[in-house]
Amino acid sequence: MSRINPGLGERLSTALQELRAHEQGQACTDQPVTLLVPKAVASYVLVLLVEALERPAGLDNALDYDDEQRTDEENLFKSRVVSVLAYLLDLLSQSPVRTWPEVAELRTIADLLGGTGEEEWRREVVALGGKHGLTVAHQKSGATVVFETPEGTVSARVLKAETPDEYLDNVDVYLVEEVTDEAEDIESDPSEGGELTGRYAVMVDDPYWGRRIQPAAFTEAPFSETFVMGYELTIQVVKGAAPVENATVSLALEWLTDDDGVVKGWLQPDEFNGLTYSAELETYVESGEVFGRIMTDAEGRAGLFTPGLGWSRLILPKGHGAPYQRVGDRRDDSPETAAETQARGVQRIVALCQGRAKEVSEGSPATIDLAGGTLRITGPPGSSVQVMYYGEGSLLGGGTYELDWLTGQLELSDLRPGEWHVFHFRKIGSYVDTNYGGPRVKATVRAGETTELSLGSLTDYSGSSWERLVGRVYRWGAEPAAGVTIYELRQQLEPPGTRWKAAGTTGADGFFDLTADPNDPDPLDGWAIDDPTWGYFLFPTGTYHDVVLGGRVVSVRQTTLPELGLAPWRKGAYRHENFATVEGGITFRERDGKVGGSFSSEELPDGMGFVSAPLPKTPYTGLTGDDGTLAKLNWEAVRPDGSVVETFQIGDDQNVCEPGLPFYSRRSVGVAFPKTATGGKIVGNVLRRDEHVVRADLPESARVGLEFGRHEWFLEVRHQSSEGVWTCFADIVCPYCGGPAWLDPDRTEAPLLKRGYCTQCAAEFGQAQAMDCRGYFESIALPETE
Repeated sequence: MSRINPGLGERLSTALQELRAHEQGQACTDQPVTLLVPKAVASYVLVLLVEALERPAGLDNALDYDDEQRTDEENLFKSRVVSVLAYLLDLLSQSPVRTWPEVAELRTIADLLGGTGEEEWRREVVALGGKHGLTVAHQKSGATVVFETPEGTVSARVLKAETPDEYLDNVDVYLVEEVTDEAEDIESDPSEGGELTGRYAVMVDDPYWGRRIQPAAFTEAPFSETFVMGYELTIQVVKGAAPVENATVSLALEWLTDDDGVVKGWLQPDEFNGLTYSAELETYVESGEVFGRIMTDAEGRAGLFTPGLGWSRLILPKGHGAPYQRVGDRRDDSPETAAETQARGVQRIVALCQGRAKEVSEGSPATIDLAGGTLRITGPPGSSVQVMYYGEGSLLGGGTYELDWLTGQLELSDLRPGEWHVFHFRKIGSYVDTNYGGPRVKATVRAGETTELSLGSLTDYSGSSWERLVGRVYRWGAEPAAGVTIYELRQQLEPPGTRWKAAGTTGADGFFDLTADPNDPDPLDGWAIDDPTWGYFLFPTGTYHDVVLGGRVVSVRQTTLPELGLAPWRKGAYRHENFATVEGGITFRERDGKVGGSFSSEELPDGMGFVSAPLPKTPYTGLTGDDGTLAKLNWEAVRPDGSVVETFQIGDDQNVCEPGLPFYSRRSVGVAFPKTATGGKIVGNVLRRDEHVVRADLPESARVGLEFGRHEWFLEVRHQSSEGVWTCFADIVCPYCGGPAWLDPDRTEAPLLKRGYCTQCAAEFGQAQAMDCRGYFESIALPETE
């Protein structure tokens, strides 16, 4: 048994002892306890680990040998030495930076032990343009990567995005040399047959940014290539002409996949709480401050927000295998690769901010304007109007107003863009004058524009007799209900009961003007609607009737307890302000729990929430029995004004968001409820099944008891639901604070950050490896799970 690093264990032990002596010396009072203590603990743990790896006399230390010459237990201890040593070196690189010779010695030993514990690059057979190549050299990217070959120089620039150019540092870059395909098993064993041809390609490979090979075929040196591994999205949030700072922007994405078709999901995480120090608990805890993964700067431009670093350009990866690779983004540009099926690619990206939505793509910027529009209403002076957004009354900025007594005008500003409905009427004191009536009117309000709406004159129906019924029937808001049958209610002496007689139907505009037959021998007892779609309505006394049979349920932007910061998606069932929606269809249940119907989601024009199909407010009684009697009507539910109250529950098949939602049939035209996310989030730890022992380099996985497996970056998790397939990508959420993990390769400039570790915890704790996020995932797109 030969040693590959003779005396390495002794070298490490000596360097650690000398380092501890330096740190404990009188001259080392230049650092806070929060840095001094972790250094002391890490160095002491390393000393104990090295001692544990000592073998019996004559066999030296297990660190002197390679992995195959160590036992499983020794390899487990060796992995802990590697991870703790990397942690200690990170601490030593923080201010005050240590430049002692012992630090350089520790870095050399770390390299000999395998650096951070990641596998060294191995030769790989790569297909390109119908040929095969072998990786023959490897470097980490910087400003320019240069490979020297006998035939000449091969160089490469690796960028995140262009215009302006932004370099992508520290990713793996390989020189690939073409191999003659003389062996049948060249892909499984390149050493079996085949000769190197002296023709080359360059490959960039990274777990997050993906893989890219250039040029499209093996080429003779010298040559140079520029790799662009990402695409930039340009989004600005404004309110009128003024930029909006610190607004959270979210990205909803659609992937086109070859196995599940269209798959939906979000760029995660969307929001997370800040951290604050608690003197009582003596640790960091969640604060009420909420940050977004994508936020706007002082110019209103959206960028990736990193606590401690601020904003960076919003660049998503496009290399092959990257989570946000688009349709058409390929591993290489060869005809053979273009002919292959693409397993997954983003086909649509929508940016959302406070209910507004704009599609965005590379080269097509999106401007989201949070400004409202103006609605100028003109009508009979002194009359009253009720202004409703999508039939939702005053909950979204509408209400009841009076037109000016001189000009007959009303101007409402900063209204939400979209469709508004106006109900026109006269009042006597606090009551509606039922002698006058007119049609409801719709108007489309656009951001930054003034919409003119002219109301017609109200018609005077006073003087009508009991036998005349006139008015208009609407499905909801100002949507006419055409073809609704109106019945006369006639009294009978024998048999006792109520007899129904069809008197007429509403026109295309919902209008009706009916007169009962004065020659009918049975006395007129009233008028009613009993429609199979819209249910029952009993007309009250009065001359003109404005009837709304249904309502549309809209989820609105209402943040609960915003002063406490309870808005992020990780808090209970509420989502943040950009997503005020119930995913999937919603079910309306009557009070007894019976399912009344299911309605699919519909997105509002401005991207806000959803609007269900109109919901009937009253139950359908089934018209009359064979004996002509109305046996099914619950007369106790009929209000004095003729309306009927029904209560529904809102939710999906498994969750109830609103337990008691009342619907009133008269002029009430809908109802709104706070934004609610049915389902919740998936929380878990994930490793690819493997025989490898989970070691100290995956502390979060080890903490929850996972013993075997291998970590895989950005593992995709999908969920099949009635509304389609949803997806998320794992390993990007901090298990401690919910903040985002650093996705790029290790950051080399201060402050140091390690890929897979929480950026927020790193900023607060001052450590590059403050909290490991690898193996841990959450999702707002997928249903809650155990």
